[in-house]
Parts: sequence; structure tokens; C-alpha cells
Amino acid sequence: MPRPISAREAPSPLTGATRTAAPSLVGDGYARSVYHSLQITFDKRFSRGLQFQTNYTWSSFIDD
Repeated sequence: MPRPISAREAPSPLTGATRTAAPSLVGDGYARSVYHSLQITFDKRFSRGLQFQTNYTWSSFIDD
């Protein structure tokens, strides 16, 4: 059963962007890793069936 999505993880109603931050402890706790990501989707629909979709993904991984 999937877990519920918190308000912080929910997509923005305006842009559809989601934000993810996941700190994690590795091994004996002397190292730390952090991952951030941003995903944006833009949809534009015109009359007569013409449509455009643009996607952008940014990510950053930081570790000690």
C-alpha cells in the first residue's frame, strides 16, 4: 500500500513542480548524504489539437 503524500511533497497546483529532500545516514554515522531534486512540467494546449509539453529536471547530490 503506497504511503500518503504530505503537503510538502505534493505537486504545486500552479506549476506541477515537486520538491524532494532526502537526508540519509550511511554506515556508522560519520558520513552524510543529501539529495535534492526539482521536476517541472509545463503543458500548453491550443485549439485544433495543437499542444506543447516541456519538462525540466534539476538534481543535486551532496555527500561528505
